[in-house]
Amino acid sequence: MKKALFLDRDGILNKVVIRNGTVSSPWFLSEFEIMNEAIRVVEAAKALGYMTIVVTNQPDIERKKNEYF
Repeated sequence: MKKALFLDRDGILNKVVIRNGTVSSPWFLSEFEIMNEAIRVVEAAKALGYMTIVVTNQPDIERKKNEYF
């Protein structure tokens, strides 16, 4: 049996974006910044034999908050 670690993207793997005073997820690659701590956690999990899986919901897409979605 394989072990797995499920990680949320926004606020766990990457820094959140504050847009108009509200916490948001990155809309553009230029806004996407992976946190150093996340890199260390993923590396440690992989060294222990865990599959690392990223899960994410994107409410801004559902709400059509961005003209690019």
